[in-house]
Amino acid sequence: MSWGMFVLLPSRMSALLATGHDAALDPAIRVLVYLIIILVAAKLGAELFELVKQPAVLGELIAGLIIGNLILLDKNWNFF
Repeated sequence: MSWGMFVLLPSRMSALLATGHDAALDPAIRVLVYLIIILVAAKLGAELFELVKQPAVLGELIAGLIIGNLILLDKNWNFF
């Protein structure tokens, strides 16, 4: 997997979500964007934990826990 992909994705995702018509977005696109966010967070968590000589899967789990609990911070945040 190329790191160049991770550099281009945030700019394209922000352009996609910056339309101001979030409710008008196709639900499939929103799910794909959220899946990309989850995968990028897991990859970053894995890389971070490998830097400190820990198993990569532990970083992926921690990233999943953080993303999974974002709903607790804002009750108006809706995944679908």
